[in-house]
Amino acid sequence: MDEMQATLLEHVKANPGQRGEQIAGALGTDVGTRRLPMKKLIAAGSVRTEGQRRGMNYHAGNGQPAKAGGAKKKRAAK
Repeated sequence: MDEMQATLLEHVKANPGQRGEQIAGALGTDVGTRRLPMKKLIAAGSVRTEGQRRGMNYHAGNGQPAKAGGAKKKRAAK
């Protein structure tokens, strides 16, 4: 797991903005194999995302752990 995380992080740093299937293809793996290691990198703040679902792009993070609940903002009730 640690080796896959290191490989993913190195790839994301060298290729910012790629989607999951592009990363998996470049590393010769499938999207499912890299899903858990990528989630751990995101939670640790090593990787950040932009977009949603299949349009999600991955970028190097700032090292700050991801906030619980993601980046969605709640609207104030009226």
